[in-house]
Amino acid sequence: MGDEHDQWTKGLGVQGFDKLATATNPFDTPEAQIAIEQCALPVIRDLAVQQAQNAARDFATALTKVKTAKKEQTDAEQAKKEMMWTIAITIALMPAGPVIEAAGAAIAGEALQSKMLTAIANNAGKLEAQFGAKGAQAANKAFDVVAGEAVTNMVKKFDKDKAKAALEAGIGALKDKTIKFAASSDRGQCVANYLDAMLKAANDSMHNLTNVIQTAKSYSAAIAFYNLFSKPLQGIYEAVLTQEADDMLSEIADALARLSKSGDPTAADGCIGKRDIVAKVEWKGRKLFAHAQRYDKPDSIDSSYDFVKWVTPDMEVMAASMAKMEVSVNEFENHVPDPEREPGERIVRVNDGSRDRLMLISIEDQGIFWKDYGVRTFKQWAETEEDEKAFRSRAQLQIGGLDKVDIKSIKAVPALPK
Repeated sequence: MGDEHDQWTKGLGVQGFDKLATATNPFDTPEAQIAIEQCALPVIRDLAVQQAQNAARDFATALTKVKTAKKEQTDAEQAKKEMMWTIAITIALMPAGPVIEAAGAAIAGEALQSKMLTAIANNAGKLEAQFGAKGAQAANKAFDVVAGEAVTNMVKKFDKDKAKAALEAGIGALKDKTIKFAASSDRGQCVANYLDAMLKAANDSMHNLTNVIQTAKSYSAAIAFYNLFSKPLQGIYEAVLTQEADDMLSEIADALARLSKSGDPTAADGCIGKRDIVAKVEWKGRKLFAHAQRYDKPDSIDSSYDFVKWVTPDMEVMAASMAKMEVSVNEFENHVPDPEREPGERIVRVNDGSRDRLMLISIEDQGIFWKDYGVRTFKQWAETEEDEKAFRSRAQLQIGGLDKVDIKSIKAVPALPK
């Protein structure tokens, strides 16, 4: 490299750039390109960690808003007897979506590229020492050009498989966190305590996630995390946490509040009247859980049951710890809906003839006859990227997940968004 080095440094000065056009560029070598990429990678990793931490703040803000809203929805505080529950949950810090398509953009705009180039320029001295170039000021313009080309080359090297593996490792770092929260005879307080415990678990999980990001060994892995967290996620978190809070209120909280009064979830129902329970129920070969009301008749040892609501996947771990009996579908005195046609809101996938789209619908149970049962009505299209992520994340909380339905089976569907 000696001749090339002399040719590169000789005569650099006011007129030095006239000779750069014909001089051999020591940065335009595989070794130099690798070194430049090594300078840029820590920058991307650090930026990705910052974005992930911003997401954690969005999660905390969304959770606080949901907790306040749900508490206002419940009755005033009651005398309560606390009982600690330990459950495993999955924290939704990484929103659902077409992971590679969402996180696989080659680069996240000019701002990131500018930061990368600045970091590379700040390390120019190390590169010059390694490759023998002198006169940093005179070579600066040529360096910027070469560094810019290096960043462009990194973009071209984006590897979807590496990005996918990194994101899956991040998701794995967030799974199955064990939390404790206090049950209460106040159903609203049960939800508030649950959300508080989720926030603590989310903070613990973020440490695991940032460790995964900081050990990313490739541009593809680092940029995947950066892009995934590059936009504010509070709206998405709020939609998902609201759904979880609603699920707990309608599926778990009543039975949990009743159990907290006895202090023993295994205790027998020792009194007459209706009481909320969570029971195992077999539905067409599937083992599910349901919120039900049990009624012990005063003149009989038999009990009757009214179905209230199916337990969704986000509440199943808690339901499993509470369910001490199995009830047959035939034992319910009222109508038991299909889990995927239960009254309420549901996210579905439809096809408009050209591509699949996500839609929020409402389902009404207008009677036990098929023509009146589980009527689907349009509520909202997923029109933005935020809508798409929120809908996909909410769909993970549904029994049956994100199912595809015939658009013709949905009432009042408006013109498709462009």
